[in-house]
Amino acid sequence: PRGEQSDSGLQQLKPPRHPFTLTHAVGISSVAPGATMANQGKYQFVVPKAEVWPVLPKSSRVAKQQSMAYGLGDGGSLENSGLLALLQRGAKRVAMWVSTYIPLASKRYPKLDFCKLPDGVTWDKLLGDDQDLVVAPMVSDKFGFQYSDSGSYYTHNQVFAQEELPPLLCKMQKLKEAGKPVVLRSTHRVLPNSWWGIKGGESVDLLMVYLEQSTGFEEQLPEETRRSLGPKEAANRSWKRSKEFARFPHFKTTGQTEETLEITRLTNREVNLLAAQSEYAVLQNAALFRDLLG
Repeated sequence: PRGEQSDSGLQQLKPPRHPFTLTHAVGISSVAPGATMANQGKYQFVVPKAEVWPVLPKSSRVAKQQSMAYGLGDGGSLENSGLLALLQRGAKRVAMWVSTYIPLASKRYPKLDFCKLPDGVTWDKLLGDDQDLVVAPMVSDKFGFQYSDSGSYYTHNQVFAQEELPPLLCKMQKLKEAGKPVVLRSTHRVLPNSWWGIKGGESVDLLMVYLEQSTGFEEQLPEETRRSLGPKEAANRSWKRSKEFARFPHFKTTGQTEETLEITRLTNREVNLLAAQSEYAVLQNAALFRDLLG
């Protein structure tokens, strides 16, 4: 840019050697394996690359900073909810959808009570186990429970006090067990996070919608649709028993159809059923949404 990189408004830019288009942006946002491949030297050549220059803070002593070549990939490798971007902007009220394939349950402890952990089990142990996730890391990382695997690095994302998460998980599990949509409203003091440029100090009114099985919703479905779902327990809905509705509502991000050449496809019926459950969750909690959004 010809002006200072901390300026707002329009900037005059020299034409890039290679235009960065919407097509590039959409493609890069879908490169979920990008972080994994970037860390494995032999796959570096398939990771998208571009020159990027930063928008500098007003307090910066440097007026300009030259662009640098970066490997680019899915932003979900660092933060997968979008909440931190809203807090950067100073949002005070947030409706956050957690569209995840991770149920509120433990494989290692099938009868795990989120409200009272068994002896010898701690939240640090539960939330750091990538082989037995009991809640989506995009939730727990905001409360200081770090998580990382070969392609996810949720290690700088704390914005809420750690002790505020267990009571939320307890309430979320109770909603699930009651057959209700897991929709929960809470207020949190935002902690400073210099890594993301979040000043903190303010409170945020958070309405979280967590994708979980709602037996109340499923009971409202036509009989033919209920039969198509197969077993009543979502964990028992295999491809053999439930076909395209296997695992509903926890459809896999990749390989849901279990067809070799269909990596990310969802059928119209799968998408429509997910949309119907999301609509049900909102309508059942309409008063909360109206109050939050004014």
